[in-house]
Amino acid sequence: MKLDNLSDLHPRYVEAFKILDSYIDDFLKGFSSGVNVPSGVRPKNVAFIGVGGSGIIGDIASAILSNSGVSSGVFKGYEINSNQWDAVFAISYSGETAETLEAVLGIVEENPRVVAITSGGRLEKVVKKIGGDVVRIRPGIQPRYALPSMLGATLGVLCSMKLIPHSITKYIENSRNFLNTIKSERKFDENPAKRAATRIHGRLPIIYAYDRVWPVGYRLKCQLNENAKMFCHIGYLPEALHNDVEGLPDDFIVVVPRIDAEHEGIRAGIDALRDNLGEDRVMELRAGGEDFIQEVFQLLMMVDYISVYLAVLRDVDPISIPRISGLRRANKYYEKVFRRVDGFIG
Repeated sequence: MKLDNLSDLHPRYVEAFKILDSYIDDFLKGFSSGVNVPSGVRPKNVAFIGVGGSGIIGDIASAILSNSGVSSGVFKGYEINSNQWDAVFAISYSGETAETLEAVLGIVEENPRVVAITSGGRLEKVVKKIGGDVVRIRPGIQPRYALPSMLGATLGVLCSMKLIPHSITKYIENSRNFLNTIKSERKFDENPAKRAATRIHGRLPIIYAYDRVWPVGYRLKCQLNENAKMFCHIGYLPEALHNDVEGLPDDFIVVVPRIDAEHEGIRAGIDALRDNLGEDRVMELRAGGEDFIQEVFQLLMMVDYISVYLAVLRDVDPISIPRISGLRRANKYYEKVFRRVDGFIG
């Protein structure tokens, strides 16, 4: 089994697994930094700005806040709607994401409280200039690998704001046993992430996700794209069962992340999908846990490992992203944004 013979891996794979192995520690370090941000006035309306992996942080945080009585919105472009936001989280690992920088400049006059989650860059300078808070996170890695640091920092600030309980760290800490089951040294028969990667390998992944696990499904999609260099599709349940399934290609596998607390109709729909397509065509991803946060966190760890195992199986580089990097350099609008930001910073 190829995934059980990883002793002579290329340094790129070793680097990726080393970063993933620190998933929980990175989250907790980020949380410790975020929770030290002054609490201020408890916000009632919270916005999250971010693109790519940074945008997924907003999706997760918004899902966590969904039962807290707090209104939240997630924005993944150049603009954020005017909604009297009490607090705005600007999330960009590099601090150089043009979309996020422009969105922040667009709300300066509205004077919300702005919190930057970043490793530095222009975003840190902009937010400091407008009197916001900056939470610095682990530097020196690819932005998508910084998800646990950024998520920890964001939830730490939300904890400081009294929007979520500090006890969530207990659920993260209690996820170490699960992390050990998906690490590269754990053998195939005992490793759910290796088994999942092997089932996906050679097929077109069709990811179906519903409301509260949507961020997990979208994270899997993005990680398969960037780490495993795979094209895949994602659809929303139950909507996908009313249209998407009719156009499934020949060589596909449906991947469904699931948690214990799901609507009875969703459960019935997934059962029907499995019965209709066959067990070999539908794969569930489950992690378990004592709480929604723990279930989602463990699923996030699992999908990240799955993507790197698939990179090994496909013999591709799980670190570099040449096409995305090339598009960033070629986008002339980014230059305009950076000039405006530099003028604002002075």
